[in-house]
Amino acid sequence: MSIEGRSPFRRLRAALLLLGPACAGPGVRPVPPAPAAPAPVEAHLARARALASEGFARAAIETVDAALLREPDRNEALRLKARLHESLGEERAAIAVYDRLSARAPGDLDALYHSARARLRIGDVEEALVGLRRFAAIAPGDAEGRRALGTALYRKAIAGAPANARFLAEAEEELRAARDLRPEAADLHHDLASLRVVRGDLAGAEEEYRRALERDPEHLSALEGLAELLDGQDRRTEARELAGRALRLERHPLRRRTLEQILGEGEG
Repeated sequence: MSIEGRSPFRRLRAALLLLGPACAGPGVRPVPPAPAAPAPVEAHLARARALASEGFARAAIETVDAALLREPDRNEALRLKARLHESLGEERAAIAVYDRLSARAPGDLDALYHSARARLRIGDVEEALVGLRRFAAIAPGDAEGRRALGTALYRKAIAGAPANARFLAEAEEELRAARDLRPEAADLHHDLASLRVVRGDLAGAEEEYRRALERDPEHLSALEGLAELLDGQDRRTEARELAGRALRLERHPLRRRTLEQILGEGEG
């Protein structure tokens, strides 16, 4: 309703309020100013994070896109979008966003690393190696970067038959470097052990499997790997003990069958 359509008292009160608190007089409470609304981009990003935390990754991506319409080069928004695509298994979409970040800032190590990892997941080993070698050269003290490079080298080594000895040796060097950077990490000992099995260094593999289990007694892959290694050497008593521990954790039917075979051989 307009001021003209109100009673004389209400018209006076509304006029005084419009003029501000200094003219409102006693007993008349001025209208407080509206709280400042968050910037549209910030609001969109906050909403996107909330949606992502609730498991609505697709809706979160659409919300990030709304933010990017206002600020197309907003790094924070681009990085969030790439991570959301990764969470949905949309590796190529994630790569496109990470490459966009890298093009804008060639020194963006986070984008370089995640783009290379995504390429490795889709089987683009050659391009993954290019990115991971570059990352390791810039950040040689990053254990996960060295681990990823070792994994990519291993994948390249076993692509042919027989496995390429040179790439296997390079892979072991990278995995050993990763282990030395984070000796407390059971996964890194396990990775090195698995590679040594492929290279035929069973004593070295056993040593690393045991180190992995010292750090995490329930490391399932290390339990299974060591059980199979010992079983292959007819060291059945310990192999059975390890297989039994692994069987309590394993849910995959084929892996359970392998463990059950080790247990059955020991009983025979």
